[in-house]
Amino acid sequence: MAGRIAVRLTRWTQQVDATPSNINLLFKGGVYGPRETGGLSAAQETDVWCRWKAGQSLHMIGRAFGKPHTSIHCLLSHHGGIVPAVRRRSLLALTLAEREDISRGIACGSSIRDIAKHLERAASTVSREVARHGGRPEYRATEADHQAWSQPCGPRRAFLPSM
Repeated sequence: MAGRIAVRLTRWTQQVDATPSNINLLFKGGVYGPRETGGLSAAQETDVWCRWKAGQSLHMIGRAFGKPHTSIHCLLSHHGGIVPAVRRRSLLALTLAEREDISRGIACGSSIRDIAKHLERAASTVSREVARHGGRPEYRATEADHQAWSQPCGPRRAFLPSM
């Protein structure tokens, strides 16, 4: 091994925090906003799924809605290319009719226990429902029903504590 020079190189490592200090990495407590659908209405999304099931390509579907094929791909790949199930309420959830009965009971001055007994529900269920939607003076059945339906379904994201 004549003629070879053995050189030993040492590597220098230095940890660097490249994130500017004025950027907040937690978005409102770690909860992200609703999923963006690329500017498509619910009817348009349904039409996208019908076209996809009919065998149209991403490019054809995108042209039909004036969107790039990548937007259509994001919508379809989010569900694995399978049409999502229609959202429906649990049988345990309060219905609009039950919420109307709660509203009428509050208006005529009935107690929470009396309202719950009339609905054949637990008093805690009715109490939480009223408290969740503004208390006795502000409870409105249609607003409570709309708010309950528009809340995100499924498991909630974990809260990321700040350091």
